[in-house]
Amino acid sequence: MKQPPPSPQPSAEQLELLAVLEHAMAIAEFAPNGRVLRVNDKYRQIFGYSEQSIGQRRHQQLCAPDPTNRHDFDGLWAGLEMGRPANGRYPYASADGRCLWLESTYVPIRDDAGRLKRIVQIAIDVSVQTEREEVARQRCRQLMLEREESHDRIRQLAFYDPLTDLPNRGLLLIQADQAIARARRERTALNVLFFDLDRFKLINDTLGHPAGDLMLRTIAQRLRSELRTTDIVGRLAGDEFVVVLADCDLRQTTETIRRIQKQLSASCQIAGATLAPSASIGISRFPDDGEDMETLLYYADLAMYQAKSKGRGQFSFFSEEMNRQAQERRTLETDLREALRRRQLQLHYQPQIDLSSGRLCGIEALARWFHPQLGNIPPSRFVPLAEECGLAGELDRWALEEACRQLAAWREAGLEPVTVSVNLSPLSIHDTELPARIADILRRHALAPAALNLEITQEALHGGNPGTLKTLHAVQAMGIGLTVDDFGTGQSCLGYLRHLPIRALKLDRSFVRDLEHDEATRALTEVAMHIGDSLRIAVFAEGVENEEQRRLLTNRGYQVVQGFLLSQPLSADQLSEWLARRWPDR
Repeated sequence: MKQPPPSPQPSAEQLELLAVLEHAMAIAEFAPNGRVLRVNDKYRQIFGYSEQSIGQRRHQQLCAPDPTNRHDFDGLWAGLEMGRPANGRYPYASADGRCLWLESTYVPIRDDAGRLKRIVQIAIDVSVQTEREEVARQRCRQLMLEREESHDRIRQLAFYDPLTDLPNRGLLLIQADQAIARARRERTALNVLFFDLDRFKLINDTLGHPAGDLMLRTIAQRLRSELRTTDIVGRLAGDEFVVVLADCDLRQTTETIRRIQKQLSASCQIAGATLAPSASIGISRFPDDGEDMETLLYYADLAMYQAKSKGRGQFSFFSEEMNRQAQERRTLETDLREALRRRQLQLHYQPQIDLSSGRLCGIEALARWFHPQLGNIPPSRFVPLAEECGLAGELDRWALEEACRQLAAWREAGLEPVTVSVNLSPLSIHDTELPARIADILRRHALAPAALNLEITQEALHGGNPGTLKTLHAVQAMGIGLTVDDFGTGQSCLGYLRHLPIRALKLDRSFVRDLEHDEATRALTEVAMHIGDSLRIAVFAEGVENEEQRRLLTNRGYQVVQGFLLSQPLSADQLSEWLARRWPDR
């Protein structure tokens, strides 16, 4: 039988090359089943096994235990069994559990019959390099994440209000334009609701801006809770919010507004005060009132002012008449500012008389405005306008200054109308600087504090604001009288009266007007007097216009009244003549 030719012997050069490879590289041989047949010292040192212990291992036991890599090794070994070499960077586990990374080449060795005889692995340890690369990759991922977060922050700042997280004006207008385009394509109605919080400036001025911020966040959260996912809500500016109701008819819009109003008006605790928020709401409709957001927003704003004129927590739909009224209002506001600047307003004075003796008890200073083109503008028109456009404080300061100046002039002329009462807005009552300001005015006009009386509305007393109480007590401690004006109207503050330094209550003129014809009004008039008696507070009436009203009030214990029956409001010169006629010796 013919013998196979002997295998060629390696040359000296090849043996030298194998020796270098054995020294430089980690080399292992594995049986087809993965059992370790042989490893060189370099391989064993990398893995940290003794010569005996590594001989008892299989290739699968040297692989990293991470299950996510197991499939890769299974696929690797299956390819080797099919005679396909492999190379790459693979994870392994050292004897002490550390993760190793080897750059490996696997070569399957077959016998003459083509059967898999063994698998040779030649590798180099690249663990340190891999860890550095992983650190670099993590840093790169972190930078990418930070960039994405930075983009998100920029987008948040660009399109969202930082206080409420609602869309800001820019994003709101973009979303609204898209909604209008959709409504135009689908030929559906769309409603723009303009919200303006009632008395929000008062919250900022009396409780501080942090309290105002909390109120805005509360309102934003309540608006979100009442809207559909298809609706849009955003903060326009300050205390103004806008809601866009898509595909919503008139009935659905009204129902949604009433639901929002109910949610908004729920009481909340802010800065130690119990507040019941409310908003005035104006509504414009697409396509009836306009076909672009700018127009719809403008008309909804006009409707909001119409709602605010009705009182707190009201809503109004836009009408063309509002546009005309708004133009007149803007003109009137400009003229009022100019009139205050030029001291063109006047004070008229209405006497307050003791019915039993006919004695003059005091006079009430009432602001009057004669417009050069429009003539007399009633206080019922320009006083609310002053409050809406931020002129109430300036109007109050002017009235205090002018009333005290005139009182000092009368006294210097030998006339002495006892005391002068000045009406103050809620804004001034919440101003902690009010006592110092009044003291300065009295000092400059050489008047005693008892010469001045301040009239405040019940609205100014609501909320139990500690700053208001502090201001009122400071004024009272100076010797200045305090009267609650329009008593009996609005929300009741009877329980709160016990804690206020009030000297008198003035019964609202609506009670006096109905005295002759309404039994319930007569009963309520008696109740008001009993309240004053129980609290040791004087009660008097305004708006007395005939003898029957005077008789009914006298029978119910009212001693001091004012009204056209006794005297209409008079200019300073007219009052001087009136005083001279009634009391020629004074």
